[in-house]
Amino acid sequence: MGLVGYPLLIVNGASEAFGNGMGIVPFLPGALFELVFRIWLIAKGFDPGGAAAAQTDNTGEPKQPPHPTPVSSS
Repeated sequence: MGLVGYPLLIVNGASEAFGNGMGIVPFLPGALFELVFRIWLIAKGFDPGGAAAAQTDNTGEPKQPPHPTPVSSS
């Protein structure tokens, strides 16, 4: 989408400034991407264990937040 769609949108903006725009043609790659990506995400689903795995370390224990380093006053 980015390599095709964004240059088309730039060209469309410039052509609109000079009075002969391309209508909705430049928006079609982005619209197609949005539709296909949403359908793909819904069909693929998500990993319900992913969030739990992100909150544990390699030993299975919950991750501890980093301790702030004390600021010395000199």
